[in-house]
Amino acid sequence: MGRWFSAFLPVLLYGALIVFLSAQSELPHAPKIWDKAAHFGEYTILALLVTRGVRLVSGWSGVKSAATAVFLATAFAVTDEAHQFFVPGRDSDPWDVVADFLGSLFGAGTYLAWLQLRARFRRSAVAG
Repeated sequence: MGRWFSAFLPVLLYGALIVFLSAQSELPHAPKIWDKAAHFGEYTILALLVTRGVRLVSGWSGVKSAATAVFLATAFAVTDEAHQFFVPGRDSDPWDVVADFLGSLFGAGTYLAWLQLRARFRRSAVAG
């Protein structure tokens, strides 16, 4: 139980923050490019956290954990955009989901790169 808690508490807290921000009727308006960059960054972090959590709990390979994280983060993005449709003053934009998906790919890929780098350092430390 403690493993699940430590693996997914950051995911749950971050997901709650995303939902909280999505429920706000008024957020600062930014040019479209900054809005998409914010979505990209937001889901980069989410995918990093989900990949870490899935990997810690499942023991799956990095690639399988990353693919699962991209799927879950993108599914969350779709539900978040649907939620925003019902929030007064907000709208639902399919291009936000595209930015979220791309951010998820980047976040999961970054986590995989970190795993490889960590493994390389450990091998060189043992060999050295």
